[in-house]
Amino acid sequence: MESDEKPNCKGEDKLNNKTEKKQKQKTFNIKWAIRAFILSFIVAALMSVVSEGVSSGNVNIWLAVMVLCIFIFIGLVFDVLGVSVAAANCTPFNSMATKKVKGAKTALWLTTRADTVSSFCNDVIGDVANVLSGTMSAVIAAEISYILNSNTFITMILVTSIISAITVSIKALGKNFAIKRNNDIVFFFAKIICLIVPEKVFRKK
Repeated sequence: MESDEKPNCKGEDKLNNKTEKKQKQKTFNIKWAIRAFILSFIVAALMSVVSEGVSSGNVNIWLAVMVLCIFIFIGLVFDVLGVSVAAANCTPFNSMATKKVKGAKTALWLTTRADTVSSFCNDVIGDVANVLSGTMSAVIAAEISYILNSNTFITMILVTSIISAITVSIKALGKNFAIKRNNDIVFFFAKIICLIVPEKVFRKK
């Protein structure tokens, strides 16, 4: 006599769930790649306007140095935030959010979306700032070469190498600090964000 019982499909259900998760992840990755492209384009365009404005015509070397420092600072800040968010633990922010501590909801929002936030900070803002820092370094090197009437090639190598070494060293220190004080840094940035954007925006998941 044949049994009317249906075969156990738990294994099949698990396989289907895994497949669905992979498809959702793939869709998310594609969407994020498109968003990252658009954001990178916009940020690069805005920063390039500043860079082009400084480097066109008669270059004021001190203004160029100031813009370079701003680009390096922007890259450093977003690199530190990106590393901090990726390394942070959301548990303390959960506890703080239940006590209605200002900035906790925003910090929780950042840490629960660590992959996206970190990618935006490091891969979009950070990389664009690095590229434009390199451009400004070349502009400064060319201007120094013109002022000193020195060999352009040698001056370019020396100036860009020095600026690159300083930038890398500063960012290395910043990332090391971000790993050690990740939660404090995330909460600090969360409170700054709350001054610009109402925290109720971050209460919806």
